[in-house]
Amino acid sequence: MNYAEGKGHSKWVGLVGLAGLIGLIVLAVLPDQARDVDSSSDANT
Repeated sequence: MNYAEGKGHSKWVGLVGLAGLIGLIVLAVLPDQARDVDSSSDANT
């Protein structure tokens, strides 16, 4: 669940990863929604 949360998705999406290898593939393919948040916070420092 931490992997999905780290990518900016809900913890519920992380439960898909518990479904096995197929779930992990789905999580890896999902776009990283947290990328924009990280880059904007780096610009302010």
